Amino acid sequence: MRSLLFLLSMLGIAASPWPKTADAQSVYRTVPVPLRTKGDQIIPPHEFPPPDSESRQWACLVSLDPIHRKGVLRLESRDRMIDFELHPAAPIFYRGAPAALRDIPPGTMVEIWGYGDEATQLPRYVLRVSDSFSVQAFQQRGFRVESIDAAKKTFQAVSVPQTKSNPSSYEPQWTVGSSIASPFEETPITFSFNDQTSWYLGDRIVAASDLAVGQTIQANFIRKFYEGPPLITRCTEVWLDESSQSLATFKQYQRFQSYLRDRGFPLRVDEVDDVKKTITVTLLETGWNDVAKEWKVDQVHDFAAATTALGMWEPNGGQSVPDRMFGVKLIERKELPIGYGCGGLQMTFSVPRLYEAYRKGTIIKLYPTGHPVPVLPIEERMPKEFDTFLRP
Repeated sequence: MRSLLFLLSMLGIAASPWPKTADAQSVYRTVPVPLRTKGDQIIPPHEFPPPDSESRQWACLVSLDPIHRKGVLRLESRDRMIDFELHPAAPIFYRGAPAALRDIPPGTMVEIWGYGDEATQLPRYVLRVSDSFSVQAFQQRGFRVESIDAAKKTFQAVSVPQTKSNPSSYEPQWTVGSSIASPFEETPITFSFNDQTSWYLGDRIVAASDLAVGQTIQANFIRKFYEGPPLITRCTEVWLDESSQSLATFKQYQRFQSYLRDRGFPLRVDEVDDVKKTITVTLLETGWNDVAKEWKVDQVHDFAAATTALGMWEPNGGQSVPDRMFGVKLIERKELPIGYGCGGLQMTFSVPRLYEAYRKGTIIKLYPTGHPVPVLPIEERMPKEFDTFLRP
């Protein structure tokens, strides 16, 4: 091997297996990309997009890479497939509650809030994902069943207001613009179903025969646009009453709480003061809007370096826990409006030391005080052998 390196050096060929310009951003980005809005405005990484700047579209999740928060979408308005990447500040909603990308099965129709890159408006960067159930729940609407044709496995329903007796406290606390689902409000829609459709009533899994005229349901479905009104091709999941809908939302919320606490809360670094040893960060939107009430001034927490895909490195030594900075003290907090990537809280911490990883625009994680450090699966930990070149 040494002989080969010597020969290469004599020939004037770089002997290093890595490029001289190896850049941490080239493989594992730690700073989000600029976003292009539908009005051609460029949003830098250290800012959140303004309201109504997104391109809202229905799309089908064709394939998913939950570890890297990427996948393939089929845009229903264009019948075109594109690669997409979730912004680190992108909340995901499934069954009316916040979720991880891994919770949503491929083939689900979702409403996306898309942004382009600096060159195009094609919505490859997504700031919000909501399944049909969530869109209906947040609008406080449902589908009232008007007629059923059991032989053809179809039913007709119309969108109606639905006020639940126990509304979810974790629904989005803001409403901006009009939803793409608004055409449903005027026209009866024909839904189809088959043997793969899942039916829920109360706390039970039931059959299609439990569907009845007059029920106000919520559903996830696969939908296709043609010339004229949208055509519902097939229901994938149907909740037949308020009890089943509330239970589905509650169970999903519990799952997400456990998932997020084990992986830390995403933050964006806003300012770093080298003299005072302080870091000012903003909580990124996760959908879990009331969690920040738990964090009080003078509490001591931990930080972890992260990428824009919210992945973390192992610490030196090969331990199976996230790369962490212990003993960061919350000294100031400021409430902010929730939405468009902002989780509603800006915080300033005093830190025992400053890492190069914690600079303006980078993404880090917050581990609240008292929470045990879990051993994450190996696929969720960034490989430590690349530390010399790829760690920020």
